[in-house]
Amino acid sequence: MGIVASLLLKDDDDSKVVLTDGDTDVLAQLRLNVAANSLQLPCYQLRWGKMTASSFQEQQNAKFNVLLGSDLVYVSAVLVPLFE
Repeated sequence: MGIVASLLLKDDDDSKVVLTDGDTDVLAQLRLNVAANSLQLPCYQLRWGKMTASSFQEQQNAKFNVLLGSDLVYVSAVLVPLFE
């Protein structure tokens, strides 16, 4: 996902790309990957069912036009919170 997110970055516009993951270990690795590739991408923990997408947008003071996800439904317990 980090590679895809880096491709979405454009220096000449106001696009905002934020990377998230719910798993603490995966988030740590994501941050290492971002740093290793000298990218300026914020990485936050977002646990489905603990915070809604609307709350996350308010917290980030941003409006996201696109939400891109991967590996979201490999645990059945996250299916319902994913759509809240």
